[in-house]
Amino acid sequence: MTPPSGPEQLVTYLLITYNQVEFVEKAFQSAVEQTYEPVQLLVADDGSTDGTYELLQDLVRRRPDAHDVRMLSRDVNLGIVGNLNRAMRHAEGSLIVVAAGDDVSMPDRVATLVAAAAQTPDVQCLGSAAVVIDRSGSLRGPYLAAPPVGSLSALEIAQSNAGLLGCTAAWTREVFSSFGPLDEAITREDVAIPFRGALLGSTVRLADVLVQYRLHDNNVQFRAASSTVSTRELHAGIKQHLPGNVRNYAQMQRDVEVAVSNGLLDDREAFDLRHALDHGRQVAELEYHLADLSKGRQVAFLLRHRQAKVGASRWARWCLTYLAPRSYIRLVRRQQEQLRRESKAGATTTLSKRR
Repeated sequence: MTPPSGPEQLVTYLLITYNQVEFVEKAFQSAVEQTYEPVQLLVADDGSTDGTYELLQDLVRRRPDAHDVRMLSRDVNLGIVGNLNRAMRHAEGSLIVVAAGDDVSMPDRVATLVAAAAQTPDVQCLGSAAVVIDRSGSLRGPYLAAPPVGSLSALEIAQSNAGLLGCTAAWTREVFSSFGPLDEAITREDVAIPFRGALLGSTVRLADVLVQYRLHDNNVQFRAASSTVSTRELHAGIKQHLPGNVRNYAQMQRDVEVAVSNGLLDDREAFDLRHALDHGRQVAELEYHLADLSKGRQVAFLLRHRQAKVGASRWARWCLTYLAPRSYIRLVRRQQEQLRRESKAGATTTLSKRR
């Protein structure tokens, strides 16, 4: 199946939710207000216990086209990747546009992604820019961790361990049908899925701001910028995700072998990817070991590995994160606040034009 190339192509808009009752109505409203047709609206709730699913059921019942909305619920929480795997078994569109239950999509998000896919025939995964909004919906500024605009190769993704902004991602059905479900233990599906897209064809990030990413207490990647985060919370959050990062590399290594068996890579490409992923996995395993050590042993570990292949910038970040965490938190806050001050006016102008 090819990416959608015209308005006759069905697109699945996948709304994934878990305990987001405070925000999910806005997310659902932005889903049903998409300008593109036809769209299969697929809602996959991951065992919410705060009334999210019940609110969604009520929102669907109020719509005259309720029969066009597919609702998936579960009593047991599967996690983000498990929920994605389950939802993909029910997705009918040639392109799957994913959205979180606390974010807001621009009305032309699907239409813009479909048009971009039509202009790049081999595209298998797409993303866009995003802006950050707070709990109340007020603009905070641009999403700060955005990868560069344009095409991302599989090797670039493997070397950087960075893909698309997960909140903006879309992919073709082949991304899952060609490689199978993702390992549910991975924590960087926003890297693994774009990597698959690049193996199959191309992964592209657009400059368009198509998503409002909501910043609130449960956003792990922004915890370091919180005024209340403690060093204990910082280290616990990092440690929680390290095993999944190792599994991420293992997933991508398996996907390379599938690509090789399907004739998608030549020998040189496969060699380069294997080398990059093996290096990345070794570094991820080193940090996993580092995080488990006492502070005294962390000092010895960092001194022993400072000339190793972890790289100077990563080694410096490890030193700050584990030996001087308060300095690391202050540095992240200063950097993020400076970037927000410098670019908030531009983001406000862009968002106002899109509205």
